[in-house]
Amino acid sequence: DKDKRINCINASDGSEVWNRTLDGACLSSPVVAGGMVYTAANYADGTIYCFDADDGNLKWSYDTGNWNMAQPSVSDGILYVGSDTGYLYAFGIWKGNMVLLKGETLNVTAENSGTNHTVDRVTALGAFMRAAGPWYGDFNFTVNDSCPAFVDSVADVSNDVSGGRFWQYWVNYPNSSKPDVGANEYELNDSNDARDIVTFYYGDAASTPEDAAMVIEITTQVIEKKPEAIVIAVERHEFIETVSPSCNLNITLRHPSEVPGGIDLSGYDLIFLEHLDGETAKSLESPIETANASGIPIICIHSDSYDTSLGNVNLTEHPAIEAYWDNYAEGNIARLLTYLEVNFCGLIGDVKDPIPIPKAYIHHPDTQELFFDTEKYLTWYSNKTGYQYNPLNLTIGIANWHEATGSPEIQTLIHTLEQKGANVISIGFEANDHLKKFYLVANETIVDCIISAKSFQINFDDPAQGVADLETLNVPVMRALRLYYTTPSEWRNETSHGISILDLGFQVGLPEMDGIIDPIVISGKNENDSDSDYQPIGEQINWTADRAIRWAHLNSTPNEDKRIAMIYYNHGGGKDNLGATYVNVPPSLQNILNAMNRSNYTVEGEIPNETELVRMMTLNGTNIGSWAPGELERLVSSGTATLLPVETYLKWFHELEKPRQDEVIKRWGEPPGEIMVWTNNTTKEQYFVIPKLSFGNVILTPQPTRGWLQNNTALYHNKDIPPHHQYIAFYLWLKQEQESGGFGADAIMHFGKHGTQEWLPGKESGLSIRDCWPAILIQDMPVIYPYIVDNIAEGTQAKRRGSATIVTHMTPPIIASGLYGNLTNLLETTSFYLTAGGDDD
Repeated sequence: DKDKRINCINASDGSEVWNRTLDGACLSSPVVAGGMVYTAANYADGTIYCFDADDGNLKWSYDTGNWNMAQPSVSDGILYVGSDTGYLYAFGIWKGNMVLLKGETLNVTAENSGTNHTVDRVTALGAFMRAAGPWYGDFNFTVNDSCPAFVDSVADVSNDVSGGRFWQYWVNYPNSSKPDVGANEYELNDSNDARDIVTFYYGDAASTPEDAAMVIEITTQVIEKKPEAIVIAVERHEFIETVSPSCNLNITLRHPSEVPGGIDLSGYDLIFLEHLDGETAKSLESPIETANASGIPIICIHSDSYDTSLGNVNLTEHPAIEAYWDNYAEGNIARLLTYLEVNFCGLIGDVKDPIPIPKAYIHHPDTQELFFDTEKYLTWYSNKTGYQYNPLNLTIGIANWHEATGSPEIQTLIHTLEQKGANVISIGFEANDHLKKFYLVANETIVDCIISAKSFQINFDDPAQGVADLETLNVPVMRALRLYYTTPSEWRNETSHGISILDLGFQVGLPEMDGIIDPIVISGKNENDSDSDYQPIGEQINWTADRAIRWAHLNSTPNEDKRIAMIYYNHGGGKDNLGATYVNVPPSLQNILNAMNRSNYTVEGEIPNETELVRMMTLNGTNIGSWAPGELERLVSSGTATLLPVETYLKWFHELEKPRQDEVIKRWGEPPGEIMVWTNNTTKEQYFVIPKLSFGNVILTPQPTRGWLQNNTALYHNKDIPPHHQYIAFYLWLKQEQESGGFGADAIMHFGKHGTQEWLPGKESGLSIRDCWPAILIQDMPVIYPYIVDNIAEGTQAKRRGSATIVTHMTPPIIASGLYGNLTNLLETTSFYLTAGGDDD
């Protein structure tokens, strides 16, 4: 009460059992637990009291130095009391384990006195007592230690000299007598199986741990050296590197690709293997066999049949191992290492259950909160600092495996998209239906494009259902790749394959089976000391964001506003080289124009019939060689072609990477070169000529030739010769907005097998936006590519190198051709002759 008293009243008759005077008013209700009464006084020292509930005897008290203490609460044997100054105090017994390396020291700093005391782990516990004792006045102390410490820190707990209370310790209480205070009064037992219990507690000189408000009880084990463990794993490197310095194992961490041939594993006390491929597993067979014969525990997870053929630990008897690993969190890796120490290395430790991690959620790098409902996320997103959700903006979804949402490349991608004005809904997911859970609201898809950062197929267990769910969402789905086996510098320097064969299948091939498009590398295996497995590649992330936004823009723009360029092939130039493999180009283009007109695309003018379209294409829709200047002059005079000023092209050209400019100039000379260049005789200004047939917002235009006066057949698939100036100008013109002198294409269509853009110099897959010509020219333009269904190999090149979305068409039907004209008469005559000759002839 306000009279500074606490009263105990008999509930049956209302008589007083006992009362005690406090040092201040008691303005909050006491709590009774475990035969004790806990209460707090509100005055300058804010004392917390513990009384025996039966007789009111004071067991202990502690001065917090704060006003307005809240009502105490007890949970799991710990007393909690809060104050209005923002402090929360906890009192009770903390029990733990500590492994000590024989001979190592522990530095104890008396912060207020400036005095340091060195505690030898084996012999000098007395120094810890002296540092915490009442001889140096009031101070806080912290314990710094490379291994798990006695106490990580004890803050705002001062020795109370006036009250006679201070920190002290007892070894093996109550079975051993308390040692005298001194530098070397007690020696921990360092035999292999010995366990001493050291109890630190806060109380007066005559108190015991059971009377103390705060008790830290630590079971100790002294060892000669830390056990040696090797971890060969694809994932979790960032967590292992962070927590391993605080564990009791000396850990050697390797990526499977870094394991040298003939590695000796016999010197380790524990071997942990994860996500081994066949090549690594084969190289480890002999070393593992030797280690297994020596009785070394070998744990192998997530490696299919190698889990049992290489591992000798039965995972069904230790299900927690995979649970620690699979629940992606730093805390779980710390718990895993403790589990391994205790169960396989003979050490003591506090083994705790795995922390369950959510398997489906929305996340954002600007908050630690996870969202399990789209509407709640959008409410937060609409009111956060920095970029805020705008329902009028395009929205990009990022779909990532639930364990990897915290990777820096994903966080960078989110912020990059926002900087470009797009909303982002980034999810971590496990099951396929989670995509619909977060991206469908009231049966409407709320994202305009999805970037999948998940390897394999969307639904690995049921691929058909995965495709069906993507069809339900009905938006473009791109692929953002994180290279498991290749660092960013290795990827940049790899000019041939680009993506290693180890990555290619599950990173690109399987997602393609779901209809996922645009495989772009956004990060590689981390080559630096870092907390992440992956290292972002900035320009690739920017390219991914640009392409996602352009796909989203195409998806959300009304058809009447879309500007489309349909590109056909004029192989080698000239009027007789219009076509594609097993498709009749002119009538097919005519059919597409009619379909676009019906779908409200702005197709102006009368759509010509096949005969007229062929005439228009051969007259004004072909490339013209430098040997026919008269034809080029006629084309310019017709007014159908676009004349792109060389001066405008130079601005665009000089925005390319300098090495790319240099290689073009080295091969083709200074701009503009000679191909499709027209000079105005009056003004002397030079122009690139771009042939085209215009139908409002839709144009038909031939793809530029690869070059003149060379072997065109060889150039067609050549990956060494860079494109010439007019070729570059053509694609940059398509990309650039109209106000900048370009066409401003919302999308382009490469029509039929096959053109040359996807065969330009650069990596085979995983192209670089800086260095690979197919990517440099396409940039962020969506590409639709009608392609013959039976040419999978070259169609794959178009997808992976040409950034194309393939729409296949059937092969022509094959029927008996029959005969015609005089050939029919000839067949009949020869048949009669053979019949008249009889069997003898």
